[in-house]
Amino acid sequence: MKYKLKLRIIGVFYISIILISVLTFYIVAQTEDKYWPTDEWLVSTPEEQGMESQQIARMYDYIEDHRINVQSLLILRNGYIIDEHYLQYYKIIESQTYGNYSDLFNQIRDGRLHALWSCTKSILSVLVGIAIDKGFISNLNQTFFSIFPDKWKSIYNNETKMNITIEHLLTMTSGFQWEEGVDFFTHWSDANYSLDYILKKNLVANPGKIFNYSSGDSQLISAILQNKTGLKTSEFARQYLFNPIGVEDDDWDWDEVTWEWGEGLLENITFGGFGLYMTPRAMARFGLLCLNNGNWNGTQIVSEEWVNLITTIHVHNPKYGYLFWLNPHYYYAAGFLGQRIFVIPDKQIIVVFTGADVDYYLDSDFKFLIDNFILKEVPILLNPQIPILNLLFFLGIITTTVAVICKKQLIFYKFY
Repeated sequence: MKYKLKLRIIGVFYISIILISVLTFYIVAQTEDKYWPTDEWLVSTPEEQGMESQQIARMYDYIEDHRINVQSLLILRNGYIIDEHYLQYYKIIESQTYGNYSDLFNQIRDGRLHALWSCTKSILSVLVGIAIDKGFISNLNQTFFSIFPDKWKSIYNNETKMNITIEHLLTMTSGFQWEEGVDFFTHWSDANYSLDYILKKNLVANPGKIFNYSSGDSQLISAILQNKTGLKTSEFARQYLFNPIGVEDDDWDWDEVTWEWGEGLLENITFGGFGLYMTPRAMARFGLLCLNNGNWNGTQIVSEEWVNLITTIHVHNPKYGYLFWLNPHYYYAAGFLGQRIFVIPDKQIIVVFTGADVDYYLDSDFKFLIDNFILKEVPILLNPQIPILNLLFFLGIITTTVAVICKKQLIFYKFY
């Protein structure tokens, strides 16, 4: 009888090996067949991707009823567009462009491109990771003035500024005195967006001690990128980020200004904290790259480690990574007036908003839309890029089954 027990255990073991092989083949095939928008996007219904059209329709009703000034909304799941609409005065329009929308903030170019405002910062963060991957930047502990050792001036006063690192700039913890609403929108533009204006600001804390939101910090990052790569930040983005993920030249534009430390091809500096214009679909491609841990159709555009790092909490109040805002269920890029790129890994969803809403509580409005209309009752998907999770789950079932069989057989032999 014990001999038969051994045969049964061996039989279950070999059957398990066969099933695991089949499952692994299925997972690999599933990964290889994953849809990528290499040229044009494929459109699917919400139901085909496990979501509900009625929920999305209710979201548009909420936007209209609560007068949230959304200008476009795009939802991806599993790489497919499941919803894409443009709005005017809180209502969906038939056009697939911004049309004749009253553009009080000069946000729209050519009817297609929309200002991202501070969503630009999150794209800048990915560019830093690419620069590290390519060897242009050695590490995040490099200080600003080790990269520009000949640029220190007595007018900068406090020599503690020499300790400001790339990481401090990525986490908005440089310590510079900065009031975004005043400095960015008024005084800095009057100074032609000079680096001197930023570097002359007083230090209100030692670097790394406190969070203070500053487009000035991001401008210093753009200066670092241009110095280390020998390319304007916009050109570096074109070559190493936009072109590889299928963002065409007419799908984006990036403003720049002359700067005091550049000459020749680098006479102009690309704005670091704002200034980028994109189509919603181009924004979605960036979100999809992040969702897939920096991989685009089999090519690693930026390392998976970097994507994990920039979406990890480095500042706890508010929850902030490296130029990304963080939430327990998702992370996102956020820009003035309602520009958002939400990345929701567990559910394989990207949501892109453009808007023109000056509501102070706009961020809570967007989170309400995400939590109550897009994520509600949507099942969590295992990431097909991590088949080991599925494999371990399956092995657990097999192990439990074998244990139960053995236990029952032993009980049988004990009593009979």
